[in-house]
Amino acid sequence: MDILNSLNFYKNNFRYYYGYDKNSTFVRGFFKQNYKFSRQLSEQELLSIDKTVAISTYLALFVSVVMFLIYFYGVFFNRYFELINKAPIVFALSISIPAVICIGIPYIIADFWFKRYLKKFGEYVQEKDEYKIPVNAADKTIPGFERIKARTVKETILGFVLVFLFLCFALFIGNSAEITAALIRHGNYSAALKIANLSVKIIPISSRLYGYRGTAKFYNKDYKGAIEDYKIANKYSDTEFYDEDLFLAKSKILSKQEMIDEYDKSINAQKEQIDKYTAMFAKANYLFGIKDYKSSYEIYNVLVNAYKNKEHMIFSPDKIYIRRALSNKNLGKIQEYKSDLQIAKSMCPDCQYDKITEQKLEPLPSINY
Repeated sequence: MDILNSLNFYKNNFRYYYGYDKNSTFVRGFFKQNYKFSRQLSEQELLSIDKTVAISTYLALFVSVVMFLIYFYGVFFNRYFELINKAPIVFALSISIPAVICIGIPYIIADFWFKRYLKKFGEYVQEKDEYKIPVNAADKTIPGFERIKARTVKETILGFVLVFLFLCFALFIGNSAEITAALIRHGNYSAALKIANLSVKIIPISSRLYGYRGTAKFYNKDYKGAIEDYKIANKYSDTEFYDEDLFLAKSKILSKQEMIDEYDKSINAQKEQIDKYTAMFAKANYLFGIKDYKSSYEIYNVLVNAYKNKEHMIFSPDKIYIRRALSNKNLGKIQEYKSDLQIAKSMCPDCQYDKITEQKLEPLPSINY
């Protein structure tokens, strides 16, 4: 194969190359510099240079990846909340500047070392512009080209395989929350927990992953572990979105009075009335679940009156009416039960409230974060 075609082959395959021009040899550097030797290097010398460039490139890439991972897992994730609250440009720079540093420094060092390495083959002149092979040199061949070509093809195939595996891994991690949720839906809680455990190590700031891991722990009866994960999920979502599941997990290990204190603390902590109503509804559902129908009825009654006064709530009113209906039924207020049941049915004709039971209203952790 002639020099011109061989150079195109290397260029198209992202490899460094060399070429002859009369009695000179040009070697391509890391940053598109060219190093001109005043003699023709032997095949063994050129093969040695090619091998050195390949190893240096892989090492520089490996060091870049390691540095980037150390920054992300050692600094960025640990200071995530501090950075996320900064101006958008600061947050963007906290990612882009370290990325440039992590990529640049290893290659700058590799390039510096490569220049020193080339001196073992004699003196050379560094040229900034990319060297162009003259047309009249196209009938010459590069020593050892076929051997280098064979290795390049293998490395190219290996590169594609690694990229494919990385994309598969990235796809898996990107969908790990959905995979975990699907496993929970099918009752495979142990597998869901394994997937979530792996995923939070790779993406330690995902609130959804912590939420689903908390749910998997809940179904595995690890209520303390579920509580911790729901707290972390709230932290990373910067909301109280996971509070309902958090209180549900707490209800499995705390006494009635401790739970009432927890709910009252949550209600009093809310600044907006709509959020207070949400916390009150959760408290009423807890009391309903432990069969304290009198207390649950009192709270449902407050919420019904708020609805009648056209105050805003984030949950549909039929959910209040059906729970107040069942509270009335268990308190022996049959007429009030029938009235509330009828209202709930009119609000949601497809809900089949005639067939509803207390067991069906028992709260369960969410699997739709």
